[in-house]
Amino acid sequence: MRQLAREFAEGRIDRESYRTRRAGLLDALSPSDKAAPASNTPASASATHSILPLAAAAGGLLLVAGAGLFLLFTAKDEPLAPAPAVPPETQPPTPMVESPPPPVIPETGAALATVLRGFVQAGDWSKESQEQLLQEWQSRGAQAQAEAKSSRWFRVLETDFRSRLEEERGLAAGSNGEIVKSLVDFGHRLELQNTTEKNTLPSASAPEVKSRPLPAPTERPVNHKTPAPSPTAPSRPVTAAAPKPKAAASTKAPIKQTLAKESVQQKIETQPRTPTSRKQRSSVEVPVPRGCRPRFTSPNQVQCQDSLQTGERGPWLTVLPGGLFVMGSDSEPQEQPVHLVNIAYPFAIATHEISYREYARFCRESGTVCPEQPWNRADLPVVNVSWDDAQRYTTWLAKQTGKGYRLPTEAEWEYAARAGSTGPYPVAEADLGSYAHYARHGGEDAPQASKPQRTNPNAFSLFHMAGNVQEWVLDNWHDDHAGAPADGSPHFDQSSDRRVVRGGGYNETAGSLRSSARSSLPQTRANRYTGFRVVRDIYLKPDQANLEKWGDWWLSRQDKQHYTVQLFSLKRLDRLGELVEHHPDLPLKLVSSNETGFNYRILYGLFTTKSAAENAFKALPASLRKQVPRLLIKEIGEL
Repeated sequence: MRQLAREFAEGRIDRESYRTRRAGLLDALSPSDKAAPASNTPASASATHSILPLAAAAGGLLLVAGAGLFLLFTAKDEPLAPAPAVPPETQPPTPMVESPPPPVIPETGAALATVLRGFVQAGDWSKESQEQLLQEWQSRGAQAQAEAKSSRWFRVLETDFRSRLEEERGLAAGSNGEIVKSLVDFGHRLELQNTTEKNTLPSASAPEVKSRPLPAPTERPVNHKTPAPSPTAPSRPVTAAAPKPKAAASTKAPIKQTLAKESVQQKIETQPRTPTSRKQRSSVEVPVPRGCRPRFTSPNQVQCQDSLQTGERGPWLTVLPGGLFVMGSDSEPQEQPVHLVNIAYPFAIATHEISYREYARFCRESGTVCPEQPWNRADLPVVNVSWDDAQRYTTWLAKQTGKGYRLPTEAEWEYAARAGSTGPYPVAEADLGSYAHYARHGGEDAPQASKPQRTNPNAFSLFHMAGNVQEWVLDNWHDDHAGAPADGSPHFDQSSDRRVVRGGGYNETAGSLRSSARSSLPQTRANRYTGFRVVRDIYLKPDQANLEKWGDWWLSRQDKQHYTVQLFSLKRLDRLGELVEHHPDLPLKLVSSNETGFNYRILYGLFTTKSAAENAFKALPASLRKQVPRLLIKEIGEL
């Protein structure tokens, strides 16, 4: 009754509806009163007693209704329009109790992990989506957050966050600074790992280089006072002592080949100050192959895509500078002998294995029948493809882009898989599960897709170089590495119909995922465990405008303890074309120079020891050696 009077006073029902519903309620309060006989005195008395409180209640309600009407018609504001009359038979029943409170979301780690899963699978990194996730996260208790952090989806989110932050940080020198700040704040509030690392935005100019603290000396301090000149010995200018040549290392010993994180070798304070080179004044600029649309992932790494004639984009590629590495191992006979390989050229390799979506585009455009896939997902690596199928795809891709696409050679593949590492795996074996998808805890029945990223990339920013699906390479199968080229070129055998596959698959154990592990298949064979990735050649010409940029970048990525031969110092590039024309097969590199009066250096080769560099110089054509003023063997760290 009170609810009905309130609705009438507020103008939500008209007078007639109010009277009708009030009468119905009054009748429902005491249905036995109407059935009591009038001649029954006790019953009448009882009815009289029962009617008195009802009459009092009705009177009170009338007073409340009257007060409401008085307020309604005497208010200064414009009265509310009455609601349309509803027939009594269709009028919904008036709720007699208050509506229940909204359901409480359980503060469990499983529920919060479900929220994380939805965010990761949606792949929406807009500010609105981030704020929604943060609100959900902060509305839960500390116990639920702790449980969610131990879930699989929190680790997947960390991987996706790190990848996105690196990509945006690489572009932050332009207009993406605010995006990086927003991502860093998002990571801090979710307490994601690696958020505090590199949390400053890169600037267009390189930061001031600070000298590293030197270790405490183990020898007795030297008296630096200048001695009095000897009357018998003539004075002569002081020259810097040449570095002692290092002992030649066995090719079977692992050679340290870490990625250079800084672009310049720091000068020790005790050495004389030399003019600052352009490389020292600014960070090394990463070159981008012609025709590629770049996506920087780290300060010294670049990924790019070529455009197809259809208007679509080709696979993502990661550009590698080339360098020295030790190929093979002593673990298995087919991986011997261990030998040194010098890939003296840059090349770009697919960041991920070719997906079925990318391969289906080739099938559609070329009229080829696509192989049936075991899984109904287009973003998984394509399988059930033979070596011949992979070759046909690279031929089509080369025609679509006008660039040199092919399968990687076996040496290029191992160089990319090792990414500077020298052990059996690209990471410590204990960490292999974070970098590879394989039969770690029993059988796996499918590979992983490129998104969302569930494993970490290697040091070259390449995914699934170990595990997921094994990959075709260009080379024919040989029982071992005897006679294999040492320059990264393919090892062919026209009489063999078997091709090399590398990397291991999702169904294999850790032993098959070693960087040096190799196996073979007939080139017409196709199965559900084998896919491929592609390589794109990068051609450098003597008259190319950014040739120095390529050389400086190559130099910045080499081991500082390796050696090279400096042939010439140049003011202009006129002589470079002549050198390349007369000696087209020599691995020459053009880099910037810090020598007074010269702008460029021409370097030859890359060697692990100084003696190897000397022997290589002696093997150069006599006509070239006569033009070299004097033999200069430079440690990479000096340059």
